[in-house]
Formats: sequence, structure tokens, C-alpha cells
Amino acid sequence: MRERRGGAFCSVKSFVVVTCRLRRALMRLSKPPVFFPRKAVTRWGALPTGGLLRAPRCEFHPNKPMNPNCIPPRWRVFLASAALLPLPLLAQVAPTSSSTTRSTTNAQQQEEAIKLATFTVTAEEDDGYYAQAAVSGTRTKTELINLPMNLNVLTEQFIRDIGATDLVDIVTYTAGLAASTATSGDTFGGDTTGFSLRGFGTHVPYRNGFRRIRIVDPTNIARVEVIKGPASVLYGTAFPGGSVNYITKRPLPDKRVTDLTLRAGSFDMYRTELDVNLPVKLPVGPGKLAVRFVGALENSDSFVDRMHTDLTMYNPVATYWFRPDSYVTVEYERTKKDINGFRGALPFHPFFDIQRAGLPIDERWNTHAEGDYMDHDMGVFTAELVHRINRNFSLRANYTRSTWEELTRRNGDATGLQNANGYIAAPWLQPIRTGNRQLTAYGNRGSWDQYYQAELVNNFSLRGIDSQTMFGAQRSVETFRSKFGAVSPGATAGGRAPVAWQLNNPATWVVTEETEADIPRFNPGSLGTMGRSRFDTVYITNQLSFFEGRLRTMLGYRFDKFKSDGHNASIDPAGNPITPTWNQQSLPHYETPQYGILFKPVPNVSVFAQYSESVINLFLTQQRREDGTRFMPTPGRGEGYDIGIKTDMLGKKVSFTASVFQIDNANIIRILAARPDPEAPGILFSPADQGGVQRSEGFDVDVRLRPFKGNEVILGFANIDAYVLDATESVQINGETVLTRKGHQLANAPKRTASLWVRQDFGQVGPVKGFWVGGGVRFVGNRATDDQYRVLDYTGFTLNPGQTAINLQGTNVNFTGGRLAEGWRLDSYSVWDLSFGGRFQVGKVRYNAAVSVKNLTDEKYLLQRVHYAAPRTFEGRVTMSF
Repeated sequence: MRERRGGAFCSVKSFVVVTCRLRRALMRLSKPPVFFPRKAVTRWGALPTGGLLRAPRCEFHPNKPMNPNCIPPRWRVFLASAALLPLPLLAQVAPTSSSTTRSTTNAQQQEEAIKLATFTVTAEEDDGYYAQAAVSGTRTKTELINLPMNLNVLTEQFIRDIGATDLVDIVTYTAGLAASTATSGDTFGGDTTGFSLRGFGTHVPYRNGFRRIRIVDPTNIARVEVIKGPASVLYGTAFPGGSVNYITKRPLPDKRVTDLTLRAGSFDMYRTELDVNLPVKLPVGPGKLAVRFVGALENSDSFVDRMHTDLTMYNPVATYWFRPDSYVTVEYERTKKDINGFRGALPFHPFFDIQRAGLPIDERWNTHAEGDYMDHDMGVFTAELVHRINRNFSLRANYTRSTWEELTRRNGDATGLQNANGYIAAPWLQPIRTGNRQLTAYGNRGSWDQYYQAELVNNFSLRGIDSQTMFGAQRSVETFRSKFGAVSPGATAGGRAPVAWQLNNPATWVVTEETEADIPRFNPGSLGTMGRSRFDTVYITNQLSFFEGRLRTMLGYRFDKFKSDGHNASIDPAGNPITPTWNQQSLPHYETPQYGILFKPVPNVSVFAQYSESVINLFLTQQRREDGTRFMPTPGRGEGYDIGIKTDMLGKKVSFTASVFQIDNANIIRILAARPDPEAPGILFSPADQGGVQRSEGFDVDVRLRPFKGNEVILGFANIDAYVLDATESVQINGETVLTRKGHQLANAPKRTASLWVRQDFGQVGPVKGFWVGGGVRFVGNRATDDQYRVLDYTGFTLNPGQTAINLQGTNVNFTGGRLAEGWRLDSYSVWDLSFGGRFQVGKVRYNAAVSVKNLTDEKYLLQRVHYAAPRTFEGRVTMSF
């Protein structure tokens, strides 16, 4: 035992020695102008009183001449380079002070500046629903009032109060954001990231700044930051409407947490959540270590028939602080969500309004069989180093590996309305029925992504100007694989006879089910295929503050070099390996700028303007046109501006951001309806088309209020017009070409959205302490079901070669007679929610109990054209703190 202790002690001692030597080497390289005593850098906590070895004669003072000899050679190179940048394009204040005016330069304030976390902001810094700072806008901790962009923060307390069950629950209390479909084929109850922002579909959020696909569980979310407008400078490929970055819970060095939460609700929902934070006392060394574990288990049925969910999520994280402002974090998250009998899409036809059809279809509608499944398995591994080299330089290095894999089997996806043919002038003629049921999908696919990132931040003050410059480099490797995919052959190849459902006759809704055993062969186009995109990126952001913080500017620039490769099938239908055919593409480089300026006419009121661009990459792999020929898409392009005002007044009682904006989304890739593959008879393929411009313009406002004691208010309102600005898709009516998309409103893009949530604390009520009541409403205006006009009241049509009746919306179909008309629209809706709760203590255990009622008025409405939303739902939850 003694030898083991000695070995452990020596290992720890060696680690400390190496760490100290590495730190001293970095300090020598950077040559800081201020020197610290040995005990100041080896003890935990603040510097001792008068902790400078000598007077800081190399310190920068705004009202004194600077000694040129105090500038290290590396700084001189940086200053010479920075001088070449146009001054109006340089950016905001260096985060050496969190006050609204420029800090003085006495030693005590500089010592406090050393402790600031350049790259992080924690939930412990939030105050109720109020958040003072964010990291998503600049990747460094910046006060919202000083940020020349529209960014909204939703805090951990707000997330708890509303009883959020997924990410969409949280973000829909943001102005201009509404629930929406994700991608085609991903809306079968397995995706919890479907929402639109400023009219554009946004279904890939970011987890701590890196892409997250499909499942987001709210248990480990500390806060959500919503960036409005294009944001590619920091995040690479991004949707033009904006980005959602959620920040997970991280270890706390000095706080012990043991919270166990039990949740139960409607439709047999049972859920357990655990949050444990444990500071670890180290036997030697000045550093600190803390470990945090967040996990969740859920077992639930659904308001949808034949649907059941099992979820497991666990997220262990460890952080070691080798200095108060320098640390290493390692984490792993695993989320597994298995959905049996997941919900199917509602029947759809562009001229058949299912909301008013009088059919016996409600929220419980489900076309899938009880044995169908969609299993998601996701993992995230992150290793991150954050190190303040000295008072002027901070370093962040990150490696993240993110994986998503899906195994699915579906019966009964054919929900297009049919009669005499697939696209008739009067589709409501009886009998209205869906397409023939069969095993429409059986496959295994996924995404395996890796990110390597390094960022260096420099802060300094010179003659009344505070500066922060961040240099970043990143390599992203995103790989999509299809392991296998298959479709039942149907009766024509010995399969089950087709079954159709007549929608006005539930007696015909026979749930047939084929299994994997009914598939004689796999789809040869889905066996072991792979598409991979690589992005090599460098970026720089610069923020400056002038005139004691009244004028701030921001400049960002990103350079991306894209490469992609992939291969077709590597396995034949019999399961034997074959040599795949590889393709490789190197695209032109892309440059993405971002500019911002902010002015404070009075303290705590800011006027700002921003211009930004984004690169949109969803399909940097080879695609096929409608005729089956192959092409390589280029990335899409978004650009937009915001002009607005923000306030933070009356001691955190009034805080809001409001802006007018215009955003264009160009070079769009659209996946068209499946059609027969000319290269593989009997097999369908989904062609792609690229081109056109979409535009979104309007205004939005997000408000945080505290009108009186114990009261918190979140308010959002947006008025947005999102439409197709330019497109070439057309048909022919009596030989005349007419455009079918130009000028049409974007799908699921409401013109008006509004949200309100109010919480009131009542103090102690009987044995209950901190009794509170919260309630809210979300309004979403009517929306288009798709973004094209179609021909109605025609007497005949002529198909192009290879065209089928079911895909009659294709290009250049020649109609005899008829007129262009818009399809039916989704009705507007208002959803009311209510929550209340309080605290009490029994022995040494503290209890925090709450009850939530969602959709209080039990309104029946379509969340999207393919799904009804949940009816009235109850949930109770109790958190026990030990």
C-alpha cells in the first residue's frame, strides 16, 4: 500500500511539474509585460495584495504616452497588421471588464480581469430569466447590450418552469421561431429539432458550437442561445434564418449538487433525471477537479396510436482547473432513443384541406404498424483545453466527435391521396384513399462527424481603445453512410397484396405489416454507400470599443476550402463485398464576411447594425437530376442584415432587442419526389434540383421584463414575409410557360408569431416556500403547406418522357386548360400553457415540486402539414436535492 501511494503521489507530482513547466514556457514565449511572484501562480485563488514583483511600468494607460520598448516583438507584428484593417470595421470591447464603461487600469481591476472566463458563461451567472452575457455571438463571453447583433438567451430556470421535453419546446418562445418539419423522411417522431427561424427551415442546431443532428434531450441543457440571421463566420455551414446553440451543463469547482427528478404525465409518461456535481479534493497540487454526471431514463406511450418510446441519456463530464482561468474538460454523451410504432404522416394533397374535410382523422392517426421502429443511437465525445496564457492571450483547443445512427422499419408511408390518377383536378371525389400499403422503408444509415478546432484570443487596450481579436482554425470532416436500404417488392414480386385505406371509412384502416423477412433483396443504391465532406477553415474576428464603450465595431472573416468524396455501393444485394466506384470533388474556396457596429446614445441603450453571410452545405455529395444524370451541387448562400435597438435598463428590469431585417437564401437544393430510376428498373430514386432565391424580411422583438418584485416576463413578437424571390420552375398551360414558385410564400413560414410567458412568485404559502405560478401563450399565424402554385381545373395534360402522373408537378408539363392556384393553408393557432410549483423540506432533503398543463384549452391544430400537435397534457415533477 505504501509503494502504491508513493507511485500515485509521484505521478501527480510529475503531472504538476510538467504543467508548471509548460505554463512557464508559454509565458516566456508570450513575454507578458507584467510579472507575477511564484506563489501567485502556484496558489489557488486571487493574487495576493500588491502581488506584482515591481511596478507595472509596461501597463497601457489611456492618458499617458506608451513606451514602445514595452511592446513585445510578436505584439508589434500584430499591431502592424491590425493597422491595415479599416478602422470602422474593427470590433467591440475586449472582455477585460464587464461594466458598460471602460475600466480604469489599477492593479486590483487587472487582477480581477485575469479571472474572467473568456470562452465560457455558466447558468450560475444567469438571474432568473435574465441573462447578461452570451458566448454564441462571438465565441467569447460578451455582454448582450454590447453585441451588435440580434441574439436571444433562454435560461435554465425558464427551461425548468415550462417543463420542456425537447428543444422545440424551448425555442418557440423566441420571436420569429415556430415548430416546423425537419427534412423529408425525418419527421416520423424521431426528430426533436424541427423548427423554422425567420421563415427558413432550421433543423440542425449546435451543441456547444458544433453540429448536432436529430435528438436533443433537455436534461443536460444549461441555456439556449438563439442567433438571428446568417452566422457562418463562427459556425461554418449555417441556415440563413439563424442558428440555435445550446450549452450543456459543465462541472462546478466549488459546488456540490445531487438532484434526482421524477416526472410523470399523460399517456403513461414516466421519466427519471439525475444531476450530480462532485468537486474532488486532490491530494497535492494547486488545481481543482470536478466531475458532473447528467442522465435521464424515459418510458412513455403517446397520444398517437401504436407508439411507444424508450430513451436513455447519460452525459459524464470531468474538468480539471490547473489555474483558476485555465482548465481541461473531457466529456462523453450517449443518447439512445427507440421508438416503436412511430407516427406516420397525415394524408396530403395540395387541394384537399384535411382540416375541413370532416374525415374521422384526429391526433391519434397513425399509418404505421405496431412492430415498426425507428431507433436512434447518438454519441458525442469532447476534449477541450482552455488556457489563459497571460492577461492578454487566451487559448482554446477542442476536439469533438459526434455520431448519429438510425435503424428503421416502416410500413404504410404511402399517404398521398389517390383516385383515378395521382394528380386529378377534383381529388375529393369518392373514394378518397391513400396509396397502397407496403413495407416502404427498411434501412440503416447515419452520420459520423469529427471537428478539430483551435482559437487564440488577444486582448489589449491602447490609447482609449479596447481590442479583442480572435484567430481560429478548424477542420471538419462530416461523413454520411448508408449501410443498407430496402423496399418491399409488393404483390408483383411475390409480396403481400396491396391494401388501401378509404379515409372516410375507418373499417378499411387495416394495419398490415411486413417484416424484414419479406424483403428478397436490398436496394443496390443503398448498400454501403458513403459521402464525406471536409472543410478546412481559418477565421478571424476583431472587436473594438471606442469613447469609453459608447461606440463598438465588429469584423469577422472566414475562409473555407471544401472537398468532398464518396463512393457508391460497396456491397452487392447478396451481401458480398464489391469494389465501389469513388468520386472526388474539390470546390472553389468560399469567403464569408460579417460586419457590425453598435452605438450607445445613452448608457444601457444600444443602436446596432449588422451584415452577415452564411454558407449552406447539406448535399456536398453527388446528386441526380430528374432525368437521372449526375451532378455535383455547390453550397448554398445566405446573406442578410439587421438594424435594431437593445436595452438593459432599470437594474435588469427592462431588457429587449428589436430589429428589422432582410435575408436572402440563394442556390437552393431541393429534393424532388421519388420516381423510377432509369438505370435500375423497378427501383425508385429521389432527384435533386438546385437554383433560385428565397427572401425573408420583416421585424421581430424579444423582451425580458421585471415590472415588480417576484415577477418575470418573456415576450416575443415577429412580423415576417418569407417568399420565393426568384425561381425558374414552370409548367405549360395551353402552350404558354408559367412560373410555379416565384412569389409564393415559403412552406410553414407564418407571417406573424407571438409568445408570452409570465411567472409570479408568491413567497411562502403554508408549508410551501417559494410558491410560484407561471403561464403563457404561443400564437402562430396561418402558413402555406408548400412553396409552389399548382394547376387546377385542367381538362388534360401531356407528360414529358419519363414523367409519371403522381409527379405531375414536375417541370414543363403541358396542361390543356386550367389555372394556377395556391394549395390549402394551415390554420393559425394559439396554445396556452400553465405551470405552478414550490419548495419544501423534509429532514435534510429539499423538494422542489411543479405541475404543468400544456395545451390548456385542448386546441386541435396542425403543427405541420404532416402532424397534429398533442392534445391537453398533464405532467407532475418532483426534484429531490440531497
